[in-house]
Amino acid sequence: MPVINLNITELNSLIGKEYPVNELVEKIPMIGADVGEPDGDILPVEFFPDRPDMFSVEGAARALRYFLASEEELREMPLPDYHISPSGIKIHVDRSMSEVRPFVVGAVVRGVKMTDELIRSLMDHQEKLHLSIGRRRVKAAIGVHDISKVEWPFTYTTREPDFSFIPLMKDREMTLEEILNVHEKGIAYRCILEGRKNYPLILDNKGRVLSFPPIINGVLTAVNEGTTDVFIDVTGMEMAPINLALNIFTTALAERGGKIESVEVEYEQGHPDAGGKTCITPDLSWGEMKVPIPEMNRLLNTHIPAKDWILPLKRMTLRAATQGENVISVAYPPYRGDILHVWDIFEDAAIGLGYDRIPDAAPKSVTTGLPLSIIPTLRRFQRAMVGLGFSEVKALTLTGEKDGYLRMRLPVPEDDILILNPVTEDHTRLRTSLLPGLLSILTANKHRDLPQRLFEAGIVVKNGKNHYMGGGVIIHSKTGFTDIKSTVISMLLSFGKEAEFRPLSHPSFIAGRCAVIIIDESEIGYFGELHPEAITNFQIEYPVAGFEMELELP
Repeated sequence: MPVINLNITELNSLIGKEYPVNELVEKIPMIGADVGEPDGDILPVEFFPDRPDMFSVEGAARALRYFLASEEELREMPLPDYHISPSGIKIHVDRSMSEVRPFVVGAVVRGVKMTDELIRSLMDHQEKLHLSIGRRRVKAAIGVHDISKVEWPFTYTTREPDFSFIPLMKDREMTLEEILNVHEKGIAYRCILEGRKNYPLILDNKGRVLSFPPIINGVLTAVNEGTTDVFIDVTGMEMAPINLALNIFTTALAERGGKIESVEVEYEQGHPDAGGKTCITPDLSWGEMKVPIPEMNRLLNTHIPAKDWILPLKRMTLRAATQGENVISVAYPPYRGDILHVWDIFEDAAIGLGYDRIPDAAPKSVTTGLPLSIIPTLRRFQRAMVGLGFSEVKALTLTGEKDGYLRMRLPVPEDDILILNPVTEDHTRLRTSLLPGLLSILTANKHRDLPQRLFEAGIVVKNGKNHYMGGGVIIHSKTGFTDIKSTVISMLLSFGKEAEFRPLSHPSFIAGRCAVIIIDESEIGYFGELHPEAITNFQIEYPVAGFEMELELP
């Protein structure tokens, strides 16, 4: 979850009321966050990933202004409402964009006095949205420009790799190809444009570069302390995430006193996704849902009349009105991308009411749990590995293509269990092996002394079924096949088992230094010395040996 370093003085200024630090530390977790120890005037807060609208001091202040208000104050407070004026600015989308990065939205925000602190805050907010909604810029990438330096209309189009301009953080022209291979941002995000013959650009009326999305902006439109009016573009592969990112970013600037202006986006005829269509962005209209009060009361274990839910919902910046005794019409603001179902409204109602005001309830049925049959085996494996000098770790059960396969020199299978709406591209599927997670933990502990011996007992998913596996790794300057073989033999002896070992060819291991573990003619695992390429893919600088095996032994 993203950590936001809130400046307490700035936060209180945006809220419009002075709250002592101890009250903020006590109350902020109730809205959905983990709060760290204050460091002077800085309060680190880790907001839950379903609320990207709070990933900035402006968004956090907006939410807390209502959440922390007394009932008397709350009744008098108007809910956020952002007026939009037309800017007269148009973005023409070339049909060629359909094969590269099809969609773009934009907005203008005027009258924001930029300071060095605010610019740094905006950049941090931008990157937080890139990581969350944008999935590391794949689904949404935001550009912020000083609009006084360019002329509209703008064009969203493609250019060949040898086209050049001066990117941010550089003082010379670079070709698009050079930016991807040399520039820091190009190296970090070039994979998004991999396989494209031409690359996306946003140009002004004179052909000057505003942005090379999703990589880097041009130096021409760099925002500085003299900037007051900004143009915001968001590009991506789908309309929903880029619209949400634009709404969050523009309304955050409006909390600073900025005036929002709309932009007209025209898609050229022949664009297969939106040919001939014209969109006015941002769209800051509120969504609406009908909320059944009996169902909400049943799930929350409350007996509250419909009219008495209006104030708790307003505390969460939701506009509510009763429609009879059993239904409330609830409108939610355009920056709340987390409200997808009436149960999301139920959750907000519970937070706004206060969990401490929800009655306790004993379970309606009592059951007695029994340990799984695999538990004694897991315990024996853990004791054996600890006795051999290994430390137990727990890696995430979710992985991604890079860590789970590509860095291990393995092909990505087509039958993996995929996550429907992954939070990040690193956690898109259920793991099928323990070793990538163990190597990732070695990477995170590169600053620790060697040797290191780590093991894990956990679940992987193969062919749609859970498998209990045990795995271990050893890292030091002289580790190798013999080290890990003796570990496997000793560990199996603790189970009273003897195994046969046969050579195995495995892409993750050095040829000739990998073996399969066989017990009673059943292949239960493998071990060996990791391939140097796999090791360096995880940014590890010393030899690593490892093993992995089924714990449900024959």
